[in-house]
Amino acid sequence: MAITPRYGFHTLVSGMGGVANAALIFSIIAYALIKLYPRYPRIVVPVVRYFLVAVVVLVVAVIGLSFTSVGGKFLGALLPLARSAIVQSVAEHSPSTLQQSMYNVSITIPFVVYTMLFSVMSLSLPAILISLGSLAAAYFASSEVWLFMLLGLFWVPATAYGFVKLVELALDRRILVGLSIAALLGIVLAIAFVVNIQPALSMSIMPQQIVSTVTPPIPTPDWLDALQWLSYNTPPNATVLSWWDYGYWIAVIGNRTSLADNSTVNSTQIALIGSFFMSNPYNYTGVLEKLNELHDPQYILIFEPYTVFPVNLTNYGLGSICVLIPEYPAGGDFAKSYWMARIAGYTNNYILNTFISPAQVGSSTIYVPYANNTFYAAYNVTLYSLMFNSEVIDASYVVWSTCTINGMPTYWVFEGVPTIMPGVNATSLKLTYVGIPGYNGPITPWYYLLQPPPWAQLVYVSRPYGWVIIYKINYSVLEALARNQTLTRAH
Repeated sequence: MAITPRYGFHTLVSGMGGVANAALIFSIIAYALIKLYPRYPRIVVPVVRYFLVAVVVLVVAVIGLSFTSVGGKFLGALLPLARSAIVQSVAEHSPSTLQQSMYNVSITIPFVVYTMLFSVMSLSLPAILISLGSLAAAYFASSEVWLFMLLGLFWVPATAYGFVKLVELALDRRILVGLSIAALLGIVLAIAFVVNIQPALSMSIMPQQIVSTVTPPIPTPDWLDALQWLSYNTPPNATVLSWWDYGYWIAVIGNRTSLADNSTVNSTQIALIGSFFMSNPYNYTGVLEKLNELHDPQYILIFEPYTVFPVNLTNYGLGSICVLIPEYPAGGDFAKSYWMARIAGYTNNYILNTFISPAQVGSSTIYVPYANNTFYAAYNVTLYSLMFNSEVIDASYVVWSTCTINGMPTYWVFEGVPTIMPGVNATSLKLTYVGIPGYNGPITPWYYLLQPPPWAQLVYVSRPYGWVIIYKINYSVLEALARNQTLTRAH
C-alpha cells in the first residue's frame, strides 16, 4: 500500500519522548549504582537485585499489555508478533528490513560500536547515555520503520562521539600515522555523506503525497479535484464514509466530516468500516444495519487507480477494445481490501478464497476479485461492486478520451467479454462471455458489472483518471429494499 502520513507532530514527540526519558532514567540509575558499589557494596547489591526485579516485572507487564488493545501501536513496537491487524496494515508499522537498516546507518556502525566500547571501558556518563539510547532506539527502529526518525536522535551523536574519540586516539600516536588515520576517517565520512545525500535529493523533488498517492508516483490532480467537488457540492454537515487513509484529506481539504482518519485511534470504527465494505451489498437489511452503526453517513468515497490499455483483438473476433488493469499503479482500496477484511475479523485463508485471487497477465502476476462458477466477489462485495461497475467507467474522462471517443468498448481485465457464439446446432447463436486473450485467472461475467447496488447513487468520478469515486447513499431506497427483503424472508 502507498505510505500516507499517519501521525501528528505531537504523537511523534510523545513516542520519542517516552523512550528517551526511560533510557535517561535507566542510565542515570545504572551509572549511580556503578559509582556507589565500591564504597557501599552491601547496600548496592540488594538495591541492584530489586532494581532488576522491577525492570523484569515492567517488561513482562508491557509485553502482556501489547497483546491487548491498551497502548496500540506504541506497545506493538516492543513485540512485533503481538500487533493487531490494524497496526499491521499501516506501512510505517512494518519491520525494517536488513537492507533498509544497513542503508540508513551506512558506515556509521564502527563509530557507534567504538562509542559503546568506550562507555564500558571508561564509565563515562555521556558515553553511557548515548550508548543506551542508541541501543534502545536501534531496537525500535528495526521493529517499526517509522521509528528510524527516533534512531537519529541517538545514533547521530553516538557516531559523532565515536568519531571524535577515534580521531583523538589517532592524534595521540605519531604525527604522520595520526594524521593519516584522521584523514582516512574524514574521507570515509565524506563518501558516506555523498552516498546518502543522493536519495534525499531524489525524494526532495518528488511530488507531494496528495498528488501522487500511488506507487510508482504518478502526479495527478484526481484527489484535489474530488475533494474540491466534495467541498462545493455537498451539505456542510455531510459525513463521508471512506477507508481511514483519506480521513485527514476529507476533513481538511474537503471540509467534511470523515468517519475515520489517519490517527487510527478508533479501531472499533475502522473495523465497522471494513466490515461494511466487505459485506454483501444486496443483503439490504445487513447494509442498513451496518450504516446505522456508523451513524448514517451520507456519502461513500472510494479510491481505485487503474491503467487503460487499448488492445487490438481483431484476430480473436473481438475488434479493438480497452482493457483496465486495477492497482496498476498500486495503492488503491482494492489492495487495501485485504486489510479491511483482516481488521473486520476474516482469516487470511477465507480472504484468499472469497475476496481476492491471483491471476496472470502475460508473465506478470496481479490480483483480481475472486470468482468461481457460483460466487463473484466483484458483484457480491460492496467495495468491489462500487468500484468495478460500468457506470464508473462510463463517467471516467480518461476512458472517454482514450476509448469511448474511438468507439472501443471497455472491460476490466477480469471481466468476461460479451460475444456471440454458435449454439447447439449450426443455425442458432447465443450470447456468452469469454476471457481476454493473455489473461489467465478468475473471470466475472460482464452482466454482473453493469451497475452499482440500487441504493448507491454515483455522484462524481474524479478527473482526469477517474480514480476517486463518490457515491450518495439513498436511504429511502435502501430502507424500502430492506423492508421488502425482511417481508420476503418472513414469508
